Parts: sequence; structure tokens; C-alpha cells
Amino acid sequence: MKAKILTLFIITSFNISCQLDAQSVVGLWKLIKVEKGEESITDNVDPNGKQFVHIRPDMRYRLRLPDNTFTQGYWHMDGHNPEFTLINNNRINQFPE
Repeated sequence: MKAKILTLFIITSFNISCQLDAQSVVGLWKLIKVEKGEESITDNVDPNGKQFVHIRPDMRYRLRLPDNTFTQGYWHMDGHNPEFTLINNNRINQFPE
């Protein structure tokens, strides 16, 4: 499976007193663009432009899906590679092909 590239836009952010690199992602993010290879698949993933993710400082997230339902779980920023992982509490594939 090829990686999907998500472009997010920060809506709000929160200052954390102990600034860790991973903490710079904390805030409310809106989905702007999704690419698979060179092709934009944003209209397939978020046709109504309603998806957002709230990244909390306690390493949890809440994601609004296109059908206005929510899913939540934990997030992890890799300390050695530019990888950001969302771990769903339900372990259901959130981004099907």
C-alpha cells in the first residue's frame, strides 16, 4: 500500500510549558488535502470538507469523520523519523483505500 499524504491546516494551538518537539502538533486541525501518489483524493475522503482532528496535549486525539461521527484514540510522534501515527481505540481502518 502506498502512503497517503494529508495536508492539514492548524485552527488553534495550545502552548505547553514543557516544549517537546511532538507537542508542536497539539491543537485543532482541519483536513485540507489528501494525496495518493500525484493524485488528489480529497473529494473521495472528505467530500463535504467537514473532517478535523483535535490533537490533545495528553497524547489523545478526537477525529470527526465525513459522516459527522467521531472516533478517538492515542497519537504518537516518532522521535527518529518524520512519522505521526493515530492509534484508534476501536482499531478499525479509518482511511480505507
